[in-house]
Amino acid sequence: MAKNKGQSTEKKRRGGSYKPGQSGNPAGRPPGVMNKAGQDGRAVCRLLVEDPIYRAGFAIRLNAGTLGSGLEAMVWHYAYGKPQESLDVTLQDGPRLDLLSDDEREAVDAAMAVIHLARLKATGHDEVRH
Repeated sequence: MAKNKGQSTEKKRRGGSYKPGQSGNPAGRPPGVMNKAGQDGRAVCRLLVEDPIYRAGFAIRLNAGTLGSGLEAMVWHYAYGKPQESLDVTLQDGPRLDLLSDDEREAVDAAMAVIHLARLKATGHDEVRH
């Protein structure tokens, strides 16, 4: 047995039996599918936020203004996912960028860059190339 174990260790040192760019499991888990720990975490968070006692306490904290924003929001996000945020802006006569100040144009450019990066990330192309 020691002989096989030594060969396995040596193989790992040399980089294994896979060629560059090749995975040990090419089929693998599809993108966007949670691992087992994530699935379990979501199930626990859903049980928590669906519990009537928790919800009653949540309502009391909300009305009292003592709701802890960070942790509680994270539990809800784990339970049901983050809400989709979108802003639909339509102009009847088309955009009039010529009426904007330089600062306003810079803000529009920055917003467009954020939208572009969000779209790239949503389609799985979130690598930024310079």
